[in-house]
Amino acid sequence: MRSLELITRNRIILTCAVGGLLLWFRSTTQHTPDPLSPADKITSPAPIPTSRFLNTSSDASFVGRQACAECHADQDRSYQQTAHSLALAPIDPDDEPEDCEFHAPSADRWYRVFRKEKQLWHRESFRTTDGEEHILAEYPMRWVIGSGRFSKSYLAEADGFLIQSPVTWYNARPGWDLSPGYEQYNSSFERTTEIRCLLCHVGRAEPLAGSFHRVKIHTQAIDCERCHGPGSIHVAMRGSEAQMDGPDLSIVHPARLDREHSEAICAQCHLHGAAMIDIRGRSLTDFRPGLRLSDFSIPYGLETPGKEMQVVGHMEQMRLSRCYQETETMTCTTCHDPHHEPEPSSKVVFYRNTCLKCHEEQSCGLPDTERRQIQADDSCVACHMPESPTEIPHFAFTHHRIGIHDTAQQKTTDSAPQKLVPMADVSHLSQIDQDRGLGLAYLQVADLPEHFQHGEAYRNEAQRILGDVYRRGMRDTAVAAALARLYWQRDERRTIEFAESVLTTKSASPDDRATALFTLATTYFQQGKVENAAPLLEELVQLRRYADAWNALSLCREELGDVSASIEAARRAAEISPLRPNFQQRLAYLYQENNRPDLAAKHRERARHLQELIRGR
Repeated sequence: MRSLELITRNRIILTCAVGGLLLWFRSTTQHTPDPLSPADKITSPAPIPTSRFLNTSSDASFVGRQACAECHADQDRSYQQTAHSLALAPIDPDDEPEDCEFHAPSADRWYRVFRKEKQLWHRESFRTTDGEEHILAEYPMRWVIGSGRFSKSYLAEADGFLIQSPVTWYNARPGWDLSPGYEQYNSSFERTTEIRCLLCHVGRAEPLAGSFHRVKIHTQAIDCERCHGPGSIHVAMRGSEAQMDGPDLSIVHPARLDREHSEAICAQCHLHGAAMIDIRGRSLTDFRPGLRLSDFSIPYGLETPGKEMQVVGHMEQMRLSRCYQETETMTCTTCHDPHHEPEPSSKVVFYRNTCLKCHEEQSCGLPDTERRQIQADDSCVACHMPESPTEIPHFAFTHHRIGIHDTAQQKTTDSAPQKLVPMADVSHLSQIDQDRGLGLAYLQVADLPEHFQHGEAYRNEAQRILGDVYRRGMRDTAVAAALARLYWQRDERRTIEFAESVLTTKSASPDDRATALFTLATTYFQQGKVENAAPLLEELVQLRRYADAWNALSLCREELGDVSASIEAARRAAEISPLRPNFQQRLAYLYQENNRPDLAAKHRERARHLQELIRGR
């Protein structure tokens, strides 16, 4: 064991290192007293209602697109021309836009797109005042996200984790620029892609090794079974000689579903609230077409939502429309045929005729001549669903709130914290499960960069609700992990209590387990229990790609006397987060201690340049 001075120094370093990334762990709420006697009878969530469609059961398995195409060749052929079929694909360098180099003034970094060894690479670097280039990170791209009609974003793989590139191709310019969200929150190549995000771009994927960030992709892009459900029962019945009486219930036909169940298929990706919380014991990945989405996950939105356009806000906007509210039949597929998209030359006529199925031409408030002065082709959509700027730079999408729009973009001001409300019917949940979901939603919203100014208020509300839920008897790992976060660095006893309760539960989700591992490991480290902290961090770095977790592990290994292992962990931290001078300084210190002055000098110089970069912003 190293000296007490070394332990004290490393505790200070650890506290400073994790504080920046995990500021959202902190909370200034009052201490929650020890749990009282349960006031609620905690039961399992209401069972999932059965469906008349046979393939909603767990007996059905996936067969793949090719099996569907054998009998449905025409539908498959037309579907392959839609954007959904192109949602994700492996990189083919010959199909990607040209090489490029550009400067991002907001971060004062340079980005280069280039081909090397038959692969497409993205590089991030910075330049010193004398023009010398320092490469921060570069990776070969593995997957492209998007059809390219509006944009193309990219995924790389590092140590088995899928990570997002800060570089995106925008068709509207056309050209390369920072990826959506990076203009304001540039996280370099640190942003991992978890399975919940990936599911909106693939047909089927599953987490590997208990991590939401290590993913196996079974089916690229959105395929038949994503909307119709697994096809094994259907294939078996159609392949048999048995006669079928009545409608075919071996596979989900979305057109035969009521509006709630039909919309659930689209809502998996196109209903975007401020937070999405899984039902206790269930997950969005368990959902199958033909079932209610609210039996698996509940979206939560701000009570006074803005009217500004968001790319993934289509369904919320549609539901605000009078056209939607005054009928029980209007839904996504009223205007969108999932198997076919109209040709660009016929889009205006196609969508105008769709409007005229319910509206008379004379019902328009403007006479024909005036309408055609505004829109020569008399497009209903141009006025009532206009192209609107989005939160993603360089292009606009069609606004899905059908109505009379102001020409000026309506932007809400986030001057005060807003109340969260469920965006789905939660009456099938017990009161304590409703409260659990709301508390977890407040904590999820508190983590979002766009709500950072109200993060403390949202954490306070999460603490109040979840503390009450726990006192009433709820012993759920998601609640325990959330409370461990909220007590972290404020109450060591309660942090340990909640984190350990998560880690001793085999059914804990990867996210909950990762939270418990980090809060418990860092608490043990600050107590001087390095031998307890190290194995927790060893597990954590296999679940999440956290630079601060690797840095904490480096500190532990140093105190345990394994300098070479400490250097390796410090190197991994600097590789994941190459812009942080303190990681370079730590490597310089370790190399100096290990009699490698040449490498120590190299990292001291890198730290100096990074500090200059930060000061110059």
